[in-house]
Amino acid sequence: MKQIEICIYNLENFFIRDAFDNPPNINYFKSKLNLNQLKQVFTEIDADIYALTEVGQVESLVYFNEVYLNESYEIFHQQGNSDRGIENAFLVRKGLEFEFEHLSHTNKEIDFQLHDEDDNDYFLSRDFSHLRVNSKKGEHLLSLFNVHLKSQRDDDTGHDFRSVRRRQAELELLLKVYKEEKKQYPSTPILLCGDFNGNASNENTDEEFKVIYKETDLKDVLSMRQLPLQYRTTFYQFVGQAAHQLQLDYIFMEESFGHRLMDAAVYQYKNSTGRLIGPPRRRGDIWNNPSDHYPVYAIIKIQD
Repeated sequence: MKQIEICIYNLENFFIRDAFDNPPNINYFKSKLNLNQLKQVFTEIDADIYALTEVGQVESLVYFNEVYLNESYEIFHQQGNSDRGIENAFLVRKGLEFEFEHLSHTNKEIDFQLHDEDDNDYFLSRDFSHLRVNSKKGEHLLSLFNVHLKSQRDDDTGHDFRSVRRRQAELELLLKVYKEEKKQYPSTPILLCGDFNGNASNENTDEEFKVIYKETDLKDVLSMRQLPLQYRTTFYQFVGQAAHQLQLDYIFMEESFGHRLMDAAVYQYKNSTGRLIGPPRRRGDIWNNPSDHYPVYAIIKIQD
């Protein structure tokens, strides 16, 4: 295999009631319709590696893999810090001609204080999962960091408006670990991907993400493919009746390895007849989709 397809996907509260002997006390389990929609998405994208966020505990992913994906994937997961039980995980197609090493950074502290007198220790809101792809001979080929940064909700104390500083502190830890990985593997690609919960693109970049472009040569694969901004939308935010197109989900790849990027795009949902579903015109249209996020996929040449 000379190339590999990677897909990132925020599954939005991916809890499956039938996956649990004692289901959690929530009212937002995925419906049978949602699960069949997701099966269609996974089948059509047919990625080798899925980097997933908002997995409603690993039991839901195990169930989905067994019942809807014919156990075609191996699961790599480590419980994170989410108080909602939403986790990061990788699905890796069985039978690939590679070896995989999974690491977690849940227990690493972030450099953050809510205010000057705050002496609490802070950690990642969830986790960022870390997957190394090696050849059968043990040669490093690729690393993936799968992240779900702090959401744009105000903290309860009012000291961190829209959690900008918390999100920036989480990103700084991610970049620190990325640089350590890059130092260890300088001649192979290191990808940062997942739900960044803000505009981390190189167009009108949110303040907390500007450090990406100052300190690294990482670039969003959709930008590298020169897709127009309207084709990079992974989330629609409604303010009143108006839908705002946002890109919250990214696959960042070093521009120096851009020649290895074969393709990248945002997957578009389809209806029951196989026709593409257009952008939501009202808030209720989003609820008909299997997730409020759209998957992003990239095909990368893994070996020259």
